[in-house]
Amino acid sequence: MEQFCHVLVIEDPKGRRTVSFEASTYSIGRERSNSVVLNSRLISRHHATLFRVKNPVNGDYLYWIIDGDLQGNLSTNGLVVNGRRCFAHELKHEDMIIFGGIIKASYRIVPKLSKAELLNYGKQVDFSTFPACSSTLFQPISASNLKVAKLSESALVRLASFPELLPNPIVEINLSGTITYINPAALIKFPDIQEATKQHPLIGDLIAKLQKSKGKVFVRELQIGSEVFEQYVHYIAENELIRSYVFDITERKGAEEVLKTQALVLESMAEGVNVSDENGIIFFTNPAFEAMFGYERGELIGKPVSILSAHPPEDNTQIYGDFVEQLQAQSSGFGEFFNRRKDGSLFTTYARISTLEIGDKKYWVCVQEDITERKAAEAMIQYQAFHDLLTGLPNRTLFNKKLLQALADARYRQYSLAVMFIDMDRFKTINDTLGHAVGDRLLQLFAERMANCLRDNDTVARWGGDEFTLLLPHINDPKDAAKIAQRILDALKPAFSLEGHQLHMSSSIGIALYPQDGEDPETLLRNADISLYRAKEQGRNNYRFYVPAMNSQACELLTLENRLHHALRQGEFVIYYQPQVNIKTGEIIAMEALLRWNHPTLGLVSPKKFIPLAEENGLIIPIGEWVLRTACAQNKAWQKAGFSPLRVAVNLSARQFQQPNLVAMVRQVLAETGLSPHFLELEITESTIMQNVDKGREWVRDLYAMGVHISMDDFGTGYSSLGYLKKFPFHTLKIDQSFVRDLRDEPQDTAIISAVIALGRGLNLRVVAEGVETHQQMELLQSLQCEEMQGYWFSMPLEVDDATNFLNNYRMKSKLPGHGDNKKKSENAACQYLNCCA
Repeated sequence: MEQFCHVLVIEDPKGRRTVSFEASTYSIGRERSNSVVLNSRLISRHHATLFRVKNPVNGDYLYWIIDGDLQGNLSTNGLVVNGRRCFAHELKHEDMIIFGGIIKASYRIVPKLSKAELLNYGKQVDFSTFPACSSTLFQPISASNLKVAKLSESALVRLASFPELLPNPIVEINLSGTITYINPAALIKFPDIQEATKQHPLIGDLIAKLQKSKGKVFVRELQIGSEVFEQYVHYIAENELIRSYVFDITERKGAEEVLKTQALVLESMAEGVNVSDENGIIFFTNPAFEAMFGYERGELIGKPVSILSAHPPEDNTQIYGDFVEQLQAQSSGFGEFFNRRKDGSLFTTYARISTLEIGDKKYWVCVQEDITERKAAEAMIQYQAFHDLLTGLPNRTLFNKKLLQALADARYRQYSLAVMFIDMDRFKTINDTLGHAVGDRLLQLFAERMANCLRDNDTVARWGGDEFTLLLPHINDPKDAAKIAQRILDALKPAFSLEGHQLHMSSSIGIALYPQDGEDPETLLRNADISLYRAKEQGRNNYRFYVPAMNSQACELLTLENRLHHALRQGEFVIYYQPQVNIKTGEIIAMEALLRWNHPTLGLVSPKKFIPLAEENGLIIPIGEWVLRTACAQNKAWQKAGFSPLRVAVNLSARQFQQPNLVAMVRQVLAETGLSPHFLELEITESTIMQNVDKGREWVRDLYAMGVHISMDDFGTGYSSLGYLKKFPFHTLKIDQSFVRDLRDEPQDTAIISAVIALGRGLNLRVVAEGVETHQQMELLQSLQCEEMQGYWFSMPLEVDDATNFLNNYRMKSKLPGHGDNKKKSENAACQYLNCCA
């Protein structure tokens, strides 16, 4: 920081004052706009200019004074310094200045002073020592006397340019390369230039370059260190001097590099960029934009933006108008656009548009990103959120939304709708046996068949697992729902062919109607579910409408299911045995093991109630194994007690038959109980076998090879082809009791049973008639050559102790025709059992 200050002590008609200087430039004159105002009409408006320069030698500041202003306009009455008129002068301490011949000023360089000290200092200056000036010094300068006042030509050239004032370096050399002038700015910028001289980059090859240029002026660009300069070279022929004006363009070059980089960035951007005017005419596009729309470089310039839109023309006008309003209000906007490429293909972009104003013109800068794949991914995510990925059907979420909407419409329009719950019968068995891949494909085919049964506005959804829901949003009558339900059942009858397997499937359907069965989604779905389980209870492969009584029945079933979980552990199951009799030989050929549940408070629970529940929740697996083990152990006990060897018949459930370890489990039970395999008979229904024909045939053959007898139970009640009989190694056909129950001495009644008996004999199979309850039925069967029978006519199912006594006391001759007392006794026993069950 400088320890001195520069002051001018001025004495004019208004008195004496002291002015200190710190700024780089001061104007002096009578105008009030000047930095220093001189109070006299003999002073020009802009009489003189004071400007600061830096001493290149010691770095201190000093001031120059020049006549007139910086535009070259001289004062009227001139400027006198130390008694001599001058145009420019470097001020030194105690220089005496006279403005216009009347106002005196003394230039002083003094130590830093306060304002009060400066005032006192100015009072002490003695103006009486000022030299006397000739009046001619202050005559106005005219064209005639300006020539007299001129300095040398070279001095005037320098003075006219005010080189000392300029912030840019000026260097002047002669034709020998010697520096003839250098301004302070050049010394500051290039401190070594005087020492380096011809070796300095500004001077080194300047003369040779000038000669090559064959002119008086040329411009070149130089890099000195990290800085870049532009050197304007002028040859002044009359003085044989070369003057250089040097400008530091480092910042400009840096800015140019930034612009180049920005241009490269713009060119290499992955996003497409286009600029259009207010009329929507394109005047710039980057390569990414052109590639995005399929155009060649520059092909879009001058074209309207509207040719890129895939929207209809009337929509384009609206979209463009909306965006212009948004841009005018906010200067920027964004949104999605539907576009058309040059080849006609369509795609979607996300665009960010901003306003660019250049002068009085306005432009729209649009940066676009192709989001077609992202939109597709979003659509996929949206689809997956509301659809089942396996079947492609709506999922539970979408179904509930559709149901809510349908209920609102039905309520408003006052019409009915139906909700269905559909469950695939015994699907879990197939899934566990053949694997999830087959199970998944079966679900897909199942869904396709159902979907083909629906009307245009109906909805089928996968609720979860093997459960589906169906919405019929408008029905005129419950019969409409019944027709569609039956259509679905019929569509499922043909076998599903999967990986070499012929799978026969059925379904159970529960139906609830709006408004009578519920007015909200939760109630309708719950009641449809209740009616579904009623359909399962009643034999599956059917549909049931909801009735209010089902609610109490559903609660009863729920209670029963909970108790069923504890029954096996608490020893509540018992096995009853019913004999199978050969009426021709009088032998008891087998004892069928029949499961009963003897609950401590409910008493004997009907198998028709708890067996379907056990099948549904999987408890049938451990229960069935317990039945098999208990029956085999009991048969072995009878043999050890001396009874004639006979077979014990055990029913296999559908769930059991589909277990992969079935054969191993049977082998283990026989080994544990010590019962020979040919004293065990396993009864399998034809419906169970048809669920998985190929696997079933393999397991039946394995059991047959082990020595176990195999019976087809309930023959004639399923839907299998008779051709399957010769593919399975059965020993026995059991005629279902439904054919025996209504048997009369009529041709129609006997024809079916006669055909089954003939079929069995043709295939070398035993034939057993179930459900023989009357003497007439026995005789008719006997006349049809049926020799083996089972039913109440011979014996009701007996507990183990009673069955043991039966084996001990039974004599076939007592049950043959003509023994009315024995018949009466059997009928009484049957009545006692039925009363117990009731």
